Amino acid sequence: MHSSTKSRATWAIIIVVEILALVAIGGYFVWSFLEDVRVYESHMTPGIISSEEFPLPLEQRLAELEASGLDLNGLAAYRVRGEWDMDQKTVCRLPYSADRVDIITDQLEMQPVESASWSAFLQETLPSGWWPADLSQTRAYESLRFTNGEEGDRYCLAHQKGEAVMFLYYDFNF
Repeated sequence: MHSSTKSRATWAIIIVVEILALVAIGGYFVWSFLEDVRVYESHMTPGIISSEEFPLPLEQRLAELEASGLDLNGLAAYRVRGEWDMDQKTVCRLPYSADRVDIITDQLEMQPVESASWSAFLQETLPSGWWPADLSQTRAYESLRFTNGEEGDRYCLAHQKGEAVMFLYYDFNF
């Protein structure tokens, strides 16, 4: 074999190896992107979620509430929707008691509100059983951050008179 033929064969092998390396790297990036999209979409899907899927601030706040004496037995959660930044708006449904309302409103610095625009939005957005059906009979509370439109974790509480459940709504405003 001539040296020029050897040189061409060597260059051909190098080019083939480089092409295979580029294909492998490109394939990894495509796979990685598709995996990120899958994870993102799973956070965007509304529906009933397990406690492992709670937004971290909500999970931490519920742990604090439980430590302060709130009984979380019977709590269920529904992801309303996720946002571009993976923020998850979540509604927790739990059995009603006046003691629970007192603990939640005290710990989350909530005040009663007469008219809550978010309540009508949630009533239209959520499936039956995940928000009070009769808003005229619903007592609503907002955290100060929610009332003032401030950035951060915001909470709303709603209970329809005569119903055995109440609803705690969480979102993050930025």
